[in-house]
Amino acid sequence: MQQQPTDHTDVLIIGAGLAGLAAADRMRDSGRAVTVLDGADRVGGRSYGMQWPAAGRAIDMGGTWLLPSFERSFALLTELGIATTESPKVAAPVTHLAEGVVARDRAAGAEAAQLRAAIAALRDAIERSPRALTAAEALAAVPASPFARDWHAATQRYLAGAPLDAIDATHLLIDEDDLNNPDHYATQIAGTTRALVTALAERSGARILLGHAATEVWAAPADHPDSEARLRVRTASGSIWEAADVILAVPRNTLGGIRIDLPLPAAFTELAAAPHPGASRKDWFVLDGVAEHFRVFASEGSFGYFRSEARLPDGGMLAVALAPSAKGLPTPAELHDAVQAYLPGATVREHVRHDWIAEPWARGTWFVPRPGDPARNAALPAALAAATPALQIVGGDVSVDFPGTLEGAIRTGTDAADRILRAPRV
Repeated sequence: MQQQPTDHTDVLIIGAGLAGLAAADRMRDSGRAVTVLDGADRVGGRSYGMQWPAAGRAIDMGGTWLLPSFERSFALLTELGIATTESPKVAAPVTHLAEGVVARDRAAGAEAAQLRAAIAALRDAIERSPRALTAAEALAAVPASPFARDWHAATQRYLAGAPLDAIDATHLLIDEDDLNNPDHYATQIAGTTRALVTALAERSGARILLGHAATEVWAAPADHPDSEARLRVRTASGSIWEAADVILAVPRNTLGGIRIDLPLPAAFTELAAAPHPGASRKDWFVLDGVAEHFRVFASEGSFGYFRSEARLPDGGMLAVALAPSAKGLPTPAELHDAVQAYLPGATVREHVRHDWIAEPWARGTWFVPRPGDPARNAALPAALAAATPALQIVGGDVSVDFPGTLEGAIRTGTDAADRILRAPRV
């Protein structure tokens, strides 16, 4: 098989998702040639905003929401002149826990106190454990009230979409205000994340090649005449790229599809060998017969989270739902029944979803940690830099402070670019 390079670049980024585009954009005025490869036919990765004719507007099929702590996200949006929008105030919030369907906005008073006590006990149990615990193990080990257990189960049901025995226990340690308020994710990007990734791709000035899936990474020969080239990358089409630096910006669950013949630390190989369990299904609806804005937060029933997002000009209601994927994809009749369980008289006019589990460039939804993943992610940057300085990995899947979020993708991408820019050129 041909080993000689067919293309050259200073920095090669594998993956045109938000992290990869953020890295490329950071290097836009550096004088370095930056190339981005992606096997998909669009930029954005799991940040996927699409125009939905049924709603007459764009919707986000992947990552969507911003929290107030997402400082770099908001700074980047401001730079690019992109506004944000807020989800509508809910007139009819309900929870569906073991007690049944109850009108409830958020946990308050005695219920909030129960959650506070449970979090303190969980934190103590996690810190005392000699090994990484699953969320199920941690909840079983503490004297939490039935309400607190149920509330945590509902929270993980939509945030993770995975069984509690597959999730690292630290995923339970949510900020108190956010845990109490199921609607803490309310801020979105105007025009969806498509506005952000499109603007980044254009501003970066990088060469972006879609339909170019990377399949192999290895070291360039030490005696190669191009002294700056340290790594080579082969694509599925057989082309070979040579670069001084390579940034892996693909979802963790796809790493197994790239052969990496380089010294790698255990933190990397362990992450690549075991896919993260995130599998929350995201469904969008246009509903008829809905009188007011609603929200459902549930440990029971078909949805973990279900709320209205906009009243459409023709009177229909745009709504979004999150649910675990473990039971498979519901039929149209099952979706209709699930909606009517909370909205009697409502009908599903249109429905759409994107199957991220089947998506070959994702193989899962947003990152959810397996037991031990937080420690692996924390060790990864330094360990990988020591083993193979020319290779970095970025994305919300490996973010330590903002895992599984738009902010985590942006921070890891820009931080990797900064490390390249600070280092002396070879």
